[in-house]
Amino acid sequence: MSLSINASSIPLALRERPQWVLWRIENRGGTPTKIPYSTDGPPARSNDPSTWAPFDVVLDVFERGGTTYSGIGYVFSESDEFCGIDLDGCRDPETNEWSDWARAIITDLDSYTELSPSGSGAKIFIRGKCPLASGKNTRLPGVASRGGKQPGIEVYDKLRYFAVTGRRLKGAQPEPMERQDVLEQLCSQWFVKRAEGRGQRGKSRRPAAASHSIRRRPCLRAPAAPCRTRTPQRPAFLRLPLFPLPSPLCPQATQSRGPPAISPACPFRSAATADITRPSTSRARSCSVSVSRRRRRSP
Repeated sequence: MSLSINASSIPLALRERPQWVLWRIENRGGTPTKIPYSTDGPPARSNDPSTWAPFDVVLDVFERGGTTYSGIGYVFSESDEFCGIDLDGCRDPETNEWSDWARAIITDLDSYTELSPSGSGAKIFIRGKCPLASGKNTRLPGVASRGGKQPGIEVYDKLRYFAVTGRRLKGAQPEPMERQDVLEQLCSQWFVKRAEGRGQRGKSRRPAAASHSIRRRPCLRAPAAPCRTRTPQRPAFLRLPLFPLPSPLCPQATQSRGPPAISPACPFRSAATADITRPSTSRARSCSVSVSRRRRRSP
């Protein structure tokens, strides 16, 4: 089914741009979708200017094509100064009643505005650039629907196209107007990311965080294992004590370079301790006698 196009009501500033395509409704995954086409027949692409054509050429192909195509559309590009705002599900085609939120946006922008192909929404063309990093499409789940479509707002200034009907609203401006300030307020009100700066060509800036406010992520790595390098051992003859060590049962014993001094009042002192700390003289004598006898027996 083809729509009636009121070509004389389409802004002259848009008709002068060679950024027009054809479109028709096709089912994509069970959903009716507006697919753009070039005048040569293949599908058009929003990022390929070679698939676009001047307004007069596209309009002529549309009028001669009969029911082949459903309508014509304008492609937004970085090379132009235009931005489009699409309002969905805000108008009842039978009663011509508008939602309050859509009426407020149309009044604030005060630019060229026309009915959408379905008649349940509006498309607004302004002079300005979207202050967000890319185009935005947001749904309004808590808002009452009109015309059988879910309410929503779309803002694009590149890589998208709008179906154009030329059905200008009564009292709307005949040409797109400069509305950069109002567009930034609109984006800051309806979208999560705030619009920062004017005319940033689709780039949003975030203030740099102070150095003292940056939170460091905790290190989740296991601590390094302690060094297990073996301590070099001393030779065996150096490890031998020069004097007997004090008994661990005597808390009053102290270690010094000489023989350990044990207090006479130590309750742990015994005969066994005395034998350990003081070598027996009788044993030394017996050893010397046995050595002298061996020397005598030798020839």
